Amino acid sequence: MRGGASGVPHALALAAALAVTSFAGGARGETRCDAILGGSRALSDADADARLTFVRETMRAQASYAKTWTWAWSAIGFGLAAGQYGLMAIVPAHERFEQAFEGTAALYIPAAIALQPLRVRGDDERLEEFLTETEVEGPGGSHGGATCLRLARAEELLASSAADEALHTNWFQHTLTIVLSGAYAAVLGVAFKNVANVIVNGGGAVILGEAQLLTTPTGAVSALERYQKGDLTMVAPTPPRVSWTLAPLGVGPGLAIVARF
Repeated sequence: MRGGASGVPHALALAAALAVTSFAGGARGETRCDAILGGSRALSDADADARLTFVRETMRAQASYAKTWTWAWSAIGFGLAAGQYGLMAIVPAHERFEQAFEGTAALYIPAAIALQPLRVRGDDERLEEFLTETEVEGPGGSHGGATCLRLARAEELLASSAADEALHTNWFQHTLTIVLSGAYAAVLGVAFKNVANVIVNGGGAVILGEAQLLTTPTGAVSALERYQKGDLTMVAPTPPRVSWTLAPLGVGPGLAIVARF
């Protein structure tokens, strides 16, 4: 009888030991790292590998979006320039210089993108190179300090990309677009004294500039905000498909190239 009674405590102790071992094994399977600057307690409590996956997937999606955006707007700029240059062959001789000026002005779009590209594409490449260089092979992969080091670098690049996207779309960029469009219209008015072209090209420059700003990728900004709160849900935008339309300008001679994102 005593043997049966003593068997119960032994069985309970064994079950408790197994439960503790199972819990410890689960805990060892996850790594905790300090939260990024501005991060919440929920973020520091999240598994480091899950955090790294979120950052990595966000960077990859944003780099793809930025690539589509870059090529689409560069093509629009070059297309507008080519169209204006092409019209030089059919417009009266005294309008050819104005046509050439307007074509050259359209090259501002790809030039501005080339001089101030979105950082996320380069940051994504740097992240992948770093993760490849620091990858630990073998059972369990990289854990502890190595995982936190990799995560810290990924978070740094995400923050860099988010800051760059915010810089590309802040109020200063909108103001600059309006000012430059106004200056372009003023030059057209003074040099060529064509009121219709001033209205059409000046207004068109504002519309194109604002459209370019409004379609600029900002997913890294919103992803960073969610990440700091500990929300690792992936809602990164799918890289857009771009469709093109070539049509008469409608007001005066010219062609319009329309891109739908």
